[in-house]
Amino acid sequence: MACRVALCVLAALVLTAAAAPVRAEPHALEAELDAFQDETGEWRSARAAYRSWLSPHHRAASPARAAAEGMLFVLIGTAYYWVDPLANSGDWDFPSFGSKLRFESVRLDNNLFATNHILHPFAGASV
Repeated sequence: MACRVALCVLAALVLTAAAAPVRAEPHALEAELDAFQDETGEWRSARAAYRSWLSPHHRAASPARAAAEGMLFVLIGTAYYWVDPLANSGDWDFPSFGSKLRFESVRLDNNLFATNHILHPFAGASV
């Protein structure tokens, strides 16, 4: 068995070493204009197509605003969770670190199906 594996590896190395390098030549328009080939087979400028998809009033990217909006969503969810601690106390369990290592506190999630499969993915997608 080991002999077969070694033979296969040797054959792969020999074939790889003997293979000639392959290089794709870009189309002239693609190289010059950063173009692409559309579904009809015609070459189009990528920059012109991108500009046609966006409105003239398109705002520039703002990483700080995106981070602030994400934090706002997280803070709203956290505030909702802490508004009524008794309603959410069923989700909390505080096992010791040792009981986790001994697998004494391993249990399945006790949330509802709608919570785990609808609300959690929706909340993650909205942030």
